[in-house]
Amino acid sequence: MIETVALEECLWLGAKEAFDTMIMLPIEKAEDFDAELDDCKTLIGSITFTDVLQGAVILKCCDKSAECIAKNMLMMEPDDTIEPSEVQDAFGEVVNLIIGGFKSRIAESVGHIEISVPMVMEGKEMVPATGADGHKAVVFAAAADCKLKLIVVYKETA
Repeated sequence: MIETVALEECLWLGAKEAFDTMIMLPIEKAEDFDAELDDCKTLIGSITFTDVLQGAVILKCCDKSAECIAKNMLMMEPDDTIEPSEVQDAFGEVVNLIIGGFKSRIAESVGHIEISVPMVMEGKEMVPATGADGHKAVVFAAAADCKLKLIVVYKETA
């Protein structure tokens, strides 16, 4: 059985590496801020994976945090104007970077996993579900004015 705590750590380290090296926005673990996410328009970026483990890596944050992350990733100034489509594209790439780090960290214990392309949704009160026999690992993180919730939902298939 795969340990949820181990997957949570792999998710955290993958995200930290992506934010430190590619997004240039160092993140730190944060306290639970789900209540804030309920009060804003949110973006959810996800990439599914399958093989011995089946599930998804999900990044969720308020639209203002997603804009902050996208601007930083694109080396824009905070006051620069950014199109919503640019925010969504950058957000999808952030999830792609995170799952890359996650995938490399779990390879030794679960082997190779196949991943999908990123998907980004926008809405209010969106909550990812685990499904039957599913598990969830969650990490909250923050950097500057950006707050994000990192989630891996999964179940073992073998």
